[in-house]
Amino acid sequence: MLLNQVTKKNIGLLILVTWLLLSFSRIAFAKETEWESGAYNGSFLSRIEAGLFIELEGIQEHSIDPDEDTQTFRETAFSVDLELETDISEQWNAEMTISFDDQEGVYFDEALLIYHSAEDDEAESVSWQFRLGKMTLPFGHYESYLLSDPMTQELGESKKNALIFELEKSFFNLGLGIFKGNEINGNDTEVITLAIINLPSLLEDQLQSNLGVSYLSNLADSDELTDYIDHELEIDRIEETMEGISAFVSLTYLEQLFIDVEYMQALDALQEEPGFKPKVWNLELGYQIQDNLVMGFRYGKSKNANDFLSRVQRGLGAQYEINSNVLLGVEYIEKLANDGEKINTITLQLAMWL
Repeated sequence: MLLNQVTKKNIGLLILVTWLLLSFSRIAFAKETEWESGAYNGSFLSRIEAGLFIELEGIQEHSIDPDEDTQTFRETAFSVDLELETDISEQWNAEMTISFDDQEGVYFDEALLIYHSAEDDEAESVSWQFRLGKMTLPFGHYESYLLSDPMTQELGESKKNALIFELEKSFFNLGLGIFKGNEINGNDTEVITLAIINLPSLLEDQLQSNLGVSYLSNLADSDELTDYIDHELEIDRIEETMEGISAFVSLTYLEQLFIDVEYMQALDALQEEPGFKPKVWNLELGYQIQDNLVMGFRYGKSKNANDFLSRVQRGLGAQYEINSNVLLGVEYIEKLANDGEKINTITLQLAMWL
């Protein structure tokens, strides 16, 4: 079934991607030697690092609707990400991710330039950087130990053309930027701010904590929400922005137990759909049983999200590292919708890094 979804054109592109990866890997040693010696006079290609990430998933979904017959769906999913990085100079870097999946074909997922301050050995020094290009906006936390995305990520994740400035010190990060969003009243430039505070360890080296807040001037610009507004609500263009905020707390105990809690909500209702003012919170627990095995648990709830998000979502999962390049994961998710529908999903994933 999977092979039937891959056209001859896509097979050719996959072969090209693999050839590029092998070509870049041959020059990796030369690049490493160059940089260890402090030389920046190598060819541009010799300074490129490349990695290939491959995912193959099998998914079974069991839907129980009180008003309809029980249904079972089975599908496979296949994706490839080619990640390229290069150090143009001591302070300039470039990153690009070219992706392929069996739904959208080949596309540029991210492509950006990064300019950062010179390295300083002083512990109290402040570092900063500019990022310009297509990137995932730094809004939300989205930490998860399962295979699927948490509901906070479904609501808030955005990939946009943006310019982001970030300031970093030992105990905090602060960012400000602009991005190109959807057109609203003839204006398509929105503002994003990000503030993350990293607290020092509370119990020496046993407990680490991290907390942060972020603000987005138009939550309706997020990737999934834009698609929902366009196709489910059938709204061509919204007239007013829908501001959003996110807050999270992340705790790590003995580098073995992980707790992440995040809350996200729209500050305004959608003008064209007055009852639509989504808010969601998500709890993620992770426990590292051994070096190559992690178990995860999720519980999340949403409100005022219509049928965009599940009313309740809970699940269990595990990820086992077969070796340094191969990861096997399994997940069970239960979703309860506002209309009483219950969806149980089992996912098996094989992931490889080259």
